[in-house]
Amino acid sequence: DGIIDREIEPDEIICEEVPYPPAKPSGPTMGDTDVTYTYSTSTTDPEGDQIYYWFNWGDGTDSGWIGPYDSGESVSAFHSWDTQSIFKVKTKAKDVLDHVSDWSDDLPVYIVYIDDILPVANANGPYEGIVGIPVGFHGSASSGTPPYSYYWNFGDGVYSSAQNPRHTYDEEGDYTVSLRVTDDNDMSATDVARVVIHLSEAVVADAGGPYSGDIGETIQFSGSAIGGTEPYSWYWEFGDGSISTIQ
Repeated sequence: DGIIDREIEPDEIICEEVPYPPAKPSGPTMGDTDVTYTYSTSTTDPEGDQIYYWFNWGDGTDSGWIGPYDSGESVSAFHSWDTQSIFKVKTKAKDVLDHVSDWSDDLPVYIVYIDDILPVANANGPYEGIVGIPVGFHGSASSGTPPYSYYWNFGDGVYSSAQNPRHTYDEEGDYTVSLRVTDDNDMSATDVARVVIHLSEAVVADAGGPYSGDIGETIQFSGSAIGGTEPYSWYWEFGDGSISTIQ
């Protein structure tokens, strides 16, 4: 028998590289119905091929393939939801040779009626006060998710995190104070109130006394005053036609 030499060809192995799974979409995680929101993602292709993206909005709809984009380039897509629920947004990618990646991680998106979840801040007011005398402020909140934190801006460069603070103004004026309330879900609301600060109360003079003395004897008078704004000036009339401008 003859011997037949035959060369065996090695099997040819073709490795098809697919894009890496895209990053979890980034964008708002809470929103209102019928409002359009933007979501972004990106990925790379091992061979540097251009990439298409597909967004699944979690409500039975999707973006279809959009692109192509350069490998590593960020892509954005837009969507709105018309019902309240929790929707899981995810994306996948494919290259120009139709090699499709796995899905990204889900991004939960809470769609609710915003008016139902926002806190309501109440700065109360209006307030009125006098320079140098503390004014009491009263904050309150409702709706949202307690407990609340409070942040007052008194309009003169001073702030407070107390719910019911007291504040002293150094100058007269018409101020606008604001109160920002933040609830346990980190949702915030702001209210404002007017504060009118007067220069002072009306000055009240006190002549002291009663006084008594003999004819020709010098009587010492002592006056005092409260309210108003110091320093004071003095003017005495003694009933006999004489006067004095000494306290």
